[in-house]
Amino acid sequence: MTNIKTYNAISAKGLNYLTTHGYEIDTTEEPKAILLRSQNLHQETIADSVRAVVRAGAGFNNIPVDELSKRGIVVFNTPGGNANAVKELTIASLILAARPVVGAIGFANETRGGDVSLRTEVNKGGYRGTELAGKTLGVIGLGNVGSKVANTALALDMDVIGYDPGLNANTAWRIDRHIAHAKSVDEVLQQSDYVTVHIPLTEKNKFFIAADSLSKMKPGAALLNMSRGGIVDDLAAKAALDQDKLRVYITDFADEALFDHPKVIITPHIGGSTVEAEDTTEEPKAILLRSQNLHQETIADSVRAVVRAGAGFNNIPVDELSKRGIVVFNTPGGNANAVKELTIASLILAARPVVGAIGFANETRGGDVSLRTEVNKGGYRGTELAGKTLGVIGLGNVGSKVANTALALDMDVIGYDPGLNANTAWRIDRHIAHAKSVDEVLQQSDYVTVHIPLTEKNKFFIAADSLSKMKPGAALLNMSRGGIVDDLAAKAALDQDKLRVYITDFADEALFDHPKVIITPHIGGSTVEAEDTSALMAARQLDTYLTTGNIVNSVNYPDINEPFVTKYRVGIIHENVPNMISQISKFFGDNGINIEQLSNRAVGAYAYTLVAINDFTDEQQAYVKTALDEIPHVILTRRYLNEDY
Repeated sequence: MTNIKTYNAISAKGLNYLTTHGYEIDTTEEPKAILLRSQNLHQETIADSVRAVVRAGAGFNNIPVDELSKRGIVVFNTPGGNANAVKELTIASLILAARPVVGAIGFANETRGGDVSLRTEVNKGGYRGTELAGKTLGVIGLGNVGSKVANTALALDMDVIGYDPGLNANTAWRIDRHIAHAKSVDEVLQQSDYVTVHIPLTEKNKFFIAADSLSKMKPGAALLNMSRGGIVDDLAAKAALDQDKLRVYITDFADEALFDHPKVIITPHIGGSTVEAEDTTEEPKAILLRSQNLHQETIADSVRAVVRAGAGFNNIPVDELSKRGIVVFNTPGGNANAVKELTIASLILAARPVVGAIGFANETRGGDVSLRTEVNKGGYRGTELAGKTLGVIGLGNVGSKVANTALALDMDVIGYDPGLNANTAWRIDRHIAHAKSVDEVLQQSDYVTVHIPLTEKNKFFIAADSLSKMKPGAALLNMSRGGIVDDLAAKAALDQDKLRVYITDFADEALFDHPKVIITPHIGGSTVEAEDTSALMAARQLDTYLTTGNIVNSVNYPDINEPFVTKYRVGIIHENVPNMISQISKFFGDNGINIEQLSNRAVGAYAYTLVAINDFTDEQQAYVKTALDEIPHVILTRRYLNEDY
């Protein structure tokens, strides 16, 4: 039988294939072939019996190709075999370059004692990042990995420009037509906010990205090298970082020169939030906030509206304010892209032990750093998302984006949302399976991510019973709200090996130091773009209500958004009980005030009526304000003047 000598930990699937086809592995016989991964053959003596050397991977700089060629020994590699793995790590690295997730995880795990939730909220501002959406990604090298990265980046709503001097029909065929084709490397460097390199290491490509290339990059750009050590001149990159020409450098190749640099993230070759201002006005008409807890605050009688620049509103005493006629708004969707991107990063962190690998890479010091990371990196081997099933519970602004993007990662996706309507369904890709129940999602999914609001009904939505229905070894993500998942039940499931990993954006002291838990300090929506978008939405909604009476995105009263075409309006917030519209209409008629238009909407216990008027004297206005409030079940009355009439 033919003997094959192996180095490194070759996958059992590959070895089984060989043995079932009549080959022997690592016997005393003279080997006919060598099968390896990262073993350096340059210093090895290769027996005369060897006819072929096969690298289970794409790169081959660890093999003396020229010497073996002269001896008639064929050298093979396996291009594309690890392409998806490298793609996923690159996508995770892109998000890590935009969001300080690694530092945030460290911060979350060091936040101990007292009110953990409060302290993470107060101090999380230092971990605000930016979003990838709308930014430009430059991809140098559009082979098996580069083309996958470029196509996936489009699904993250990035603009993508690519360059490959060896572009041929086969390469071009797999690249999405929306990816711009650069004529030179310089064009990529000059236009890109993020640059990722995916080319082989050859003598010609040694230090392909050096000082000259770095000087042509956009100020504050990010550089990623998931290709090969030596493609980037690390010392030149370090100098660019020190001079603030480069914002961050992420590499999959350990170099002692980069250790402890605050702008560098190193993985050991495992490729295969807000600034809040306080309104000091003595008698405010409105409150605009993000995470401040209003439950213990005294809210002035002058306040007409409270606007949360974000989706959740459990920090606002909605029931109490509703009884006072104060409209509470949120900004659904304002931070949806930010939360989506962190969820995608968390999915990859659930599949790949990137956080631990970063720690390992930074602790590998002295001697041949590259060799020691290669030898010991096996403990950081992960799995790929491609081909796995993602279950998405809640298909609103965030969940639908996560589900659609997961398809671009070649995942199978199943979603469930009991409130699914036409608007929601419209934005969901038709390739996403529609589950009939939560149990169906839990039973079928390798990864489960929850995107639902925290209500009394949804408290501990994922508890021990739900966890028992999940696939053994599944991963659970909660980027939604603290309290959606019963953390103690999740911890028990992890301890019993029923759950493989739990990633949450909400600190809970019960989870600290657990080896299967990753905590971020509620930074899902903490990006510059999300805060800008949410703040702008909040400001517009507030301005619209205070000047026109229109209510958009209220969490406690019904929405009414009608064109303001008359000179005056009266907005009446009242209880949702019979005979209110007839009482209101009769009141205006009895006082000689003609109603041009009347709009009414109700939700739950409350209703809102908007009355449009043209002829409205000062005396009538003064009387209406006091007299309308005397009608039983009327909570509050406001008058609005159309300045443009």
